[in-house]
Amino acid sequence: MRRTGLPWAALLGALLAAVLAVWGSAVQAQQADDPGHPQDAPPLRISVLTFEPGPDYWQRFGHNALLVENTANGANAVYNYGMFDFAQKNFFLNFARGRMLYRLDADTLDNTLALYGGEGRWVRQQVLNFTPEQALQMARFLAHNAEPEQAQYYYDYFRDNCSTRVRDALDRVLGGALSTRLKMEATQTTYRHEATRLIRPIPTLAIGMDALLGPAADVALNHWQQSFVPAVLMQAL
Repeated sequence: MRRTGLPWAALLGALLAAVLAVWGSAVQAQQADDPGHPQDAPPLRISVLTFEPGPDYWQRFGHNALLVENTANGANAVYNYGMFDFAQKNFFLNFARGRMLYRLDADTLDNTLALYGGEGRWVRQQVLNFTPEQALQMARFLAHNAEPEQAQYYYDYFRDNCSTRVRDALDRVLGGALSTRLKMEATQTTYRHEATRLIRPIPTLAIGMDALLGPAADVALNHWQQSFVPAVLMQAL
């Protein structure tokens, strides 16, 4: 998760610059009769980036993002579903409840690494073994999601966060193969255990979060559900 104080116009400008750099003239590429074989598409590489949890309460879960690289010209964009604004009303209370408005943003890999490196947090890259068609499908999906009309979403700790958004995007491109596999794998953990484990270094918030969670948080999870934790998704991949 990452906060921002920049105005929307500046964010939108940075986002569009990053997206256009990756796509270049291929934004206007035409499809062949067989939609599985795009014409004039750029050579794309897709990666999952996983970021170490940080010391602040909004960083305790860690973070995932998707990196799209144009291997022909070196342009890239990191798609980050973890953007939020401290100016939101009742921010801390909403954070404890998991009820906040988040959005997808795009930035360059250099800026992203500088940000997390400056915080002393490791970043791990997993390059995905996608076909060119799958890579293009993912890049188009992310570019569409980053449009202002699509970028915002209501955050949920367990079912709609930066990790589940990455997970669901991967599953979409893989035709459901990831969810099929991970839903078959039972675990002995629960939402309550994972949430309180990750937030434990901040005792006051851990106690408040534990008190707010209902009985549904104590049901054992499958691996798909547990992958709301960024490090769990990293290991699953």
